[in-house]
Order: sequence, then structure tokens, then C-alpha cells
Amino acid sequence: MLLRILKKPPQHLRNSVNILAQRRKLSFGRFNYGAKSNRLLYYLIGGNIAGYILYENDPYNTMKHASVSSAGIYKSLRLHTLVSSLFVHTDIMSLVLSSIGVAFMVPSVVSILGTSRFMFLYFGGGIAGNVLHASMPLLTNGRVSDSRNFGSIGPLTSLFAWFAFTYPTLTVQIFGIVPVPAGLLGLAYTGHEFYKLMHYGVQSDSGSSIGTALYGVIFSILTRRF
Repeated sequence: MLLRILKKPPQHLRNSVNILAQRRKLSFGRFNYGAKSNRLLYYLIGGNIAGYILYENDPYNTMKHASVSSAGIYKSLRLHTLVSSLFVHTDIMSLVLSSIGVAFMVPSVVSILGTSRFMFLYFGGGIAGNVLHASMPLLTNGRVSDSRNFGSIGPLTSLFAWFAFTYPTLTVQIFGIVPVPAGLLGLAYTGHEFYKLMHYGVQSDSGSSIGTALYGVIFSILTRRF
């Protein structure tokens, strides 16, 4: 099943990628990629809104049952939190920024990958970040304390890591205004994470940041190979 998902995309998708490569730019935020990608976009934004409403109405139980933690995953086996945490927001600004990111990135990536492989990238990246976050106290022998995490930004990190590694020379027009090479943005993110590691050491959010980005890079390699 996984190999079938990761095999080369259909001809019409490869043609879309060739056209993008010829134009040397991709504008996030155009919504003319078809009804299927738009429906997926609405579902994801709706899930984020529902997660925010859930937290606002019952923050204690939402934090307890929907967030990711080392104890929750490895002791209580609350594996559903690997997915539920991807939609929960603790403040309105987090919801707005995530929704903007989804709106500007999802249609473009779906138009290239197709729905099935996009789902593997989006949810797989978020889950990978959550697993590594929950594993940090174990991997560091307790130097990083256990903490609860909502990984709503994780899938977006994986989407961009995949794009930057696959098409580093393409120009990304952020919000349709600022043109920046995708690879340059990827290097800037990597440099920022290394700076944090060098100056502050391994933090509670290091696992999720590294895990989501690394998943996007690995997914790019696999989709190229298969």
C-alpha cells in the first residue's frame, strides 16, 4: 500500500510539476486547483476551528486528553493524541496563523502530490513530530522534562520541508507578495533550529521541530525514488 502511494504520480501531475519548474515560481494561495483540494482545505481548517472551540470550552480536559506527552504515549497509551493534538489551538493567534498556512499551502501541494500522498505527508509529518516530542525525555535520559504539546504547526512544517527539499530553486511568493527561493527559506529554518540547539541546548520543543522537518525531507527522497 505504501509503495503504491509513493510511486511516481500520474502523468497529469508530472506535467503540472514540469510547468511549475519552467515558470520557476509557485504562488501559495491560489484556490483554482479543483473541488477536491478545496474540500480538503475546508475540512482541515474546520478541524482546526473545532479544536480551538473545544479547548476554549474545556481547556483542562482538552489538555489532558488531546495533547501529546511522553507519559501519555508510553505509559497511558493514549495513541489517539498523536492525531488529535494536530488540531487543537490554545489561543486565537495560533488558530489564525495555522489556518492561513493551510489555506496558502495545501492547494498547491495537493495539486502536485495528489490527495493520497498529501495525506501521508501532512498527517505523517505531524505524527512524526509528536512521536519524537514524546520520546525526548527518554532519549535524553530525563534532561528534557516531559511536557504536553499541541502539534498543530507540525504538518505545515513537513509540507514546507518537503517542498523546499524537492524544489529548492523555485520561488515561493509568500502570501503572493514576497518572492523568496524555497531552498533559502529551508536553510533559514535549519539555521534557526541549529542556533537554538547551540545556544539553548535541547528544549522541550526540539523533538517536534526536528521530527516534522526531517519527515518532510525523507518523504521527498522517497517520492523521488519511487
